[in-house]
Amino acid sequence: MLLDKEIWSGFLALKEKAFNAQGLISQEFTWSKPHFLEVKKEGLGLEVKLFADRKSNVFEETFLGPNLMFKVHKGINLILKKACSIYLPIILGPKITQGKPFFFSHFAQSLDGYISTKSGHSKWIGNDINLIHAHRLRALADAIIIGGTTLKNDLPKLNVRMVEGSNPKRIVISGKSHSFNSLMEASDDEILLLHKAYDKPAIINNQIRKISIETENGVINPNDVSKILSQENHKCIMIEGGAETIGHFLKASKIDYCQIHISPMYFGAGRSPYTSIKDIVKVSEAKSFSFVNHFRMGDGIMMTGYES
Repeated sequence: MLLDKEIWSGFLALKEKAFNAQGLISQEFTWSKPHFLEVKKEGLGLEVKLFADRKSNVFEETFLGPNLMFKVHKGINLILKKACSIYLPIILGPKITQGKPFFFSHFAQSLDGYISTKSGHSKWIGNDINLIHAHRLRALADAIIIGGTTLKNDLPKLNVRMVEGSNPKRIVISGKSHSFNSLMEASDDEILLLHKAYDKPAIINNQIRKISIETENGVINPNDVSKILSQENHKCIMIEGGAETIGHFLKASKIDYCQIHISPMYFGAGRSPYTSIKDIVKVSEAKSFSFVNHFRMGDGIMMTGYES
C-alpha cells in the first residue's frame, strides 16, 4: 500500500517509543490535518485510540489481536486506519508478550500454498507493493531470521533499502557453510549464525558471530532460538524464510503473528512451510488463525492473523 512519507515516519517514531516507554504512548500523524494516536495499558492488554478531534468521544471499536483493542473516530482517513491495522500489531507486539520475544512472519505464497518452486526460486511471488511492505516490516523489527537455503538461493541483503528506517540484526539458522557475501556486501553490521552443535561451519570472519545450539531429532528447536534471542535482548523478530524455517516455527507455535501475501498464481509443486506440520485426519484438528483480517495488495491479497 502507498503511504505518505510523513505517515511512515510517524510509525517509526511510534516504534521507538513503544520499545522504550512504560506508560502512555502518544504519536501525532500529519495528514491533511493532524491525527493523534494514543496507546495505554488496559487490564492485561493495550487500548489504542486514533482520532482527529480530541473533543469527540465517539469511536468504532475492534480488536486487532488478543489484548489489543483499536478505537477509531468515525471519518478517520481510511489509508491511515488501514496502515494502523497492518503495522500496530507488530509495533506493539513486544509490549503484549511482556518481556518475551515477539515473533512474526511475512511471506508470499502461491494459491496452492508454495513459497518457492521445487528448485527454491521465489523471485518474485509477491508484487512490487508487497516488496515495499516487506521492507517496512524489516524496519519495524530489531532482528530478522532466515535459513541457510534462503541465504544460498536468494542471496538476500536483509536491509531496508526501499524505505526509511534502521536495518534489523541479521540472523541465519544453518549448519552448512554457505556464502555470506550478499549479507556482508550489503552492510558491515554483525551477522549472527545459529548452527547445530554437532556442525562446525568452516567460516572464519570477524563479521560473523557463531552460536551453537543442541538439536532435537536433528532440528534446532525454535524455543531454544527464542531463549538465545531473549538473552541477546531482541524484542521484535521477523521470520522471513524459507519454507523449512517458517515451518519449524509454525510447528512449534512460536510465530505470534503472521502476514501471508497470497498471489494469483499456482505452481502444482514446490516448497511449502505447511508440510512440516503433522498430518491431520479431521478438519477440526487443523491449525488456524484468529483475529483474521484481509487487505488488498495490488493484484494480491494479504491475510493477517494470530496463531490460535
